[in-house]
Amino acid sequence: MLEIFFPLCAADPIHWQRRTPDVEHGIWSDVANEQLQQWLQTDAIRLYIPGEWISVWQVELPDVARKQIPTILPALLEEELNQDIDELHFAPLNIDQQLATVAVIHQQHMRNIAQWLQENGITRATVAPDWMSIPCGFMAGDAQRVICRIDECRGWSAGLALAPVMFRAQLNEQDLPLSLTVVGIAPEKLSAWAGADAERLTVTALPAITTYGEPEG
Repeated sequence: MLEIFFPLCAADPIHWQRRTPDVEHGIWSDVANEQLQQWLQTDAIRLYIPGEWISVWQVELPDVARKQIPTILPALLEEELNQDIDELHFAPLNIDQQLATVAVIHQQHMRNIAQWLQENGITRATVAPDWMSIPCGFMAGDAQRVICRIDECRGWSAGLALAPVMFRAQLNEQDLPLSLTVVGIAPEKLSAWAGADAERLTVTALPAITTYGEPEG
């Protein structure tokens, strides 16, 4: 598996990581073309983009054929989104009977991603928010951002200023008590974010990580 990590800031480098017995990682611009061609033949490719680019929604479905669901999602979410739905791309993540979990991303981001893939000769890749690069029930942070994966289809990414707000919103949504494994964030900081709910929070801290989601050492 070749994992590619798009940065939130366009000026920052794109990172890559390969999950082999020894995890390899580096900066994308340093990859030699012949090395890339070899990976393209052998590896599944997953492109992780900033979670800030994606919003995840749950919407109740009317009684329609499953194949019709993608075509009706924009209309179902139009009122919630309060944006021009023609400028948005909708991707169902999960459909459970009458409830759909849907990822929404701006078309401009999709065009930029498609252009980058084309320029790099990548014809097939799975695109996912960066919080999907960590296991469910995990939170990881560095000096700039925090990513958190709530469950299979839900999570969030935020800068340090907004992270406490996102975490409070998560606590309001989830059933407490809550167990969370954190990497690169002090448990006492998480307790401060949780406020009155801290006593119902069980935090397991792991060693710090690199920026591309793999523990050091």
